[in-house]
Amino acid sequence: MISVDATVQTLLETADEVLMADLYTFTLVNGTVLRFTTSDRDISYGDNTFSSSGPVIKRSHLKIARGLEVDDLKLEISPKVYPYSCDSSGEQDNIGSLSWPQAINAGLLADATVQLDLAVFSSWESGPVGIVPLFIGNIGKLEMKFQKIEAEVKCVLQKLITKLPRRLVQPGCTNKLYDNACGLDRVVWRLSSEIEAGSSSSSLIINSGMDDNYYTFGYLEIVTGANAGQSRLIKSQIGSLVTVLPPLLSLPAEGDEVYLYPGCDKKKATCEDKFDNLANFIGFPYVPEPEVIL
Repeated sequence: MISVDATVQTLLETADEVLMADLYTFTLVNGTVLRFTTSDRDISYGDNTFSSSGPVIKRSHLKIARGLEVDDLKLEISPKVYPYSCDSSGEQDNIGSLSWPQAINAGLLADATVQLDLAVFSSWESGPVGIVPLFIGNIGKLEMKFQKIEAEVKCVLQKLITKLPRRLVQPGCTNKLYDNACGLDRVVWRLSSEIEAGSSSSSLIINSGMDDNYYTFGYLEIVTGANAGQSRLIKSQIGSLVTVLPPLLSLPAEGDEVYLYPGCDKKKATCEDKFDNLANFIGFPYVPEPEVIL
């Protein structure tokens, strides 16, 4: 059930004409907050300003019902991307230093929180009388279709249908590497290095000084260069050859700075010998192996 401010309620009941505009707040997992409006002018409410010069956003209709019924929000986002849809000044819509497609490939929008509010006006000049909260959820599926992005936003109530128990009885650790349950500080374990000549977008030559597979199943962050801000899974590391998935958006240059984070195969021995973190190992290594009877 949606609660409406008394001032908004009065306006809706008495005014001959009511003006409205959608307000979108995107909160990324790294803490970045983006605010946009469907109005043709910037809208300020409280301490926040919603930009009208960002990407064009269209949404699906929402179904509002009592109880815990879950509805999803579908968004069609059309950012200006150089050189396809920029204005006469050549400016494009960015998230930090990355275009929207680059930000999506770098994983910046994964699981981002989206809040949709409705701003209500008696006139455009007077500013909003109030706002009506319509929806809040997290981005799930993202799909690029040339100049537009289709996003499926799952309502926060979706978390109520999470399967329990949380932990599975399996030999491997159920923690996610570097999360709170794992307890390892990723900053302590990261290695700063540089990309060397002869690298491609998927096979990077980086001298880590570590044994083979030390960084396999870990991840890599690009700090400088054309790919700055991108993060990639390390598929394998053999000597100085580091293979990443998916490939980088641009060909890396010699001297680009990177951070390497060691990987974990979820085995008890790895947790104990490599990370000295057995106290936080959550697995069942003595579960019998599956057997095949012929």
